[in-house]
Amino acid sequence: MTNTWIAGVDNPLAKMRLFCFPFAGGNTLTYRAWPRQLSPEIELRPRRLSDLR
Repeated sequence: MTNTWIAGVDNPLAKMRLFCFPFAGGNTLTYRAWPRQLSPEIELRPRRLSDLR
């Protein structure tokens, strides 16, 4: 998936995508450790909000 608003890496084994929205003032780095804690069947897709004004 190529999208400037959605971060993450495509996972062909994923059965679902988990879209995450950072807190006010936060960014996608909040979720960088999450993939190690999630099942390989879950594709983490953090939402980039820094482009919004």
